[in-house]
Amino acid sequence: PVIHEVLSDHNAIFCPPGDLQACKSALSELKENPGKRDALAAASRKTAEKDSKGARGMVVLPYV
Repeated sequence: PVIHEVLSDHNAIFCPPGDLQACKSALSELKENPGKRDALAAASRKTAEKDSKGARGMVVLPYV
């Protein structure tokens, strides 16, 4: 999958390339907001499980 099929605002934080201030702000926000950090982590884990090679293989397997 392409990156935007896997990552979104509910499981990642995006910063413009080369914008160190945006990256610093994003990291500070995660440090200061454990609820948001935990929510992003949980959503990322769910996405990783859903989009793993094994999970994708199980979708394709019935057609093989």
